[in-house]
Amino acid sequence: MQPNNLNEFSKKAIFKCYVLMKDYLHDDEVESESCFGKMFQEIDKMKIAIPESIYKKITQFMDEWLAPIVYERETCFPTFYSDEVGFYNADGKWEIRDEDGMKKICKEFLLKLLETEDELDSFAMEELYPLLVEGGDGLL
Repeated sequence: MQPNNLNEFSKKAIFKCYVLMKDYLHDDEVESESCFGKMFQEIDKMKIAIPESIYKKITQFMDEWLAPIVYERETCFPTFYSDEVGFYNADGKWEIRDEDGMKKICKEFLLKLLETEDELDSFAMEELYPLLVEGGDGLL
């Protein structure tokens, strides 16, 4: 199946992937492995209906922008682990110093989610939307 000649089933599957990623970013447990895993499993179910090249772009986006929220916290959120915000206790667990530290963490977390959502929307407009409107009435 060529990306420029998608049937309605494939278009709906591509759109569903976008919706799943968008919903994931708005989930209360966005930083949990189970939340990420559920989203990934649902997107993986769409694999059969989506051309391989498009599916690969979707999973590359997830690897670059969504997975780090869960699996690369120290590089994704460097402020979280600064001496200004907290410290490792005797048990090796990270502790937040005070309310100001918590505010900084919350601010950085929300800013990262907003940045990621902007990237998702840009990705969708550049890579997915053109596939969905070709010969049809856009879904995004």
